[in-house]
Amino acid sequence: MAQANNKFLHISEIVKNYVQVLAWVLAAFWTLWVFRQTQSPFLETRGSTQSLVRWVPRPTNPEQCQANFEVTVGNVGNIPFDVVSVRIRRWAYKKTSFPKPPTFVDVQQIQQGQADFDREFRSGTLIRHYPPNQAASDTYAWLLNRSPDSILIFRADFHTKRGGDLLSPTYYWDQACSGSEQTGPEKGMSAADYVNLGSSYFLEGRYANAIEELNTAVKLDSGLLAAYFNRAVAYNGLGGLKAKNGDIPGARVAWRHAQDDYLHVLRLNPKYSQAERNRKEVAQELLSLTH
Repeated sequence: MAQANNKFLHISEIVKNYVQVLAWVLAAFWTLWVFRQTQSPFLETRGSTQSLVRWVPRPTNPEQCQANFEVTVGNVGNIPFDVVSVRIRRWAYKKTSFPKPPTFVDVQQIQQGQADFDREFRSGTLIRHYPPNQAASDTYAWLLNRSPDSILIFRADFHTKRGGDLLSPTYYWDQACSGSEQTGPEKGMSAADYVNLGSSYFLEGRYANAIEELNTAVKLDSGLLAAYFNRAVAYNGLGGLKAKNGDIPGARVAWRHAQDDYLHVLRLNPKYSQAERNRKEVAQELLSLTH
């Protein structure tokens, strides 16, 4: 009898332990569920983007204007994130391609077509770490002929380190380069305008033209870091082009200019890590010419 009672107590103790473990597991799942419902929204990656287009007239050529696509991305959440690349696209459509003058532009439908400009950037002002409440801005510029019957659509897709898009701002505007959307100095262009114009030439592979515009930017503002950095990038591109075409002396001169500009950028901002990385890459290119 005593042995039977002991066996019963032993089984009861085992059942009691299993019930306690089950209760702990259920409590843990309940706590996790409540936490996810109440706290997880505050722990998500939350980015905010803004974009606009500014038209800058070209005093030297009334038939042209510059479209500046200005983009800002910021962290409005509590968790830091990293933007590792940004994809910039632009679509251009003639109003005359529509059966009748459009009263509504279906931006989503147009973006399903082939973009006339499509490039992904893995370096630049926007490619960085974003702690909470931090933001960064950059401008992508194009030199365009005035075309009142054209519609331009701009889009920027930000890719985070965790994968996927952060947000995709889109902006469209008539390519008239006139009226309230037109901005810029009435008596000439600023140093920043020439930097943006140089960037547009660089994107087209017109490195010599980019360097010319960036030289003007440096003359207007000798302390403008972006002018020296972008000119270094343009010289680097020019050096690569000359090396590809067999012009080794020309490549050497261009890469030395790039090195000088990167060193000047680092004097203005010793913590500019991208400039230091680019400088080392140019040094390797110069070294390869001696072998």
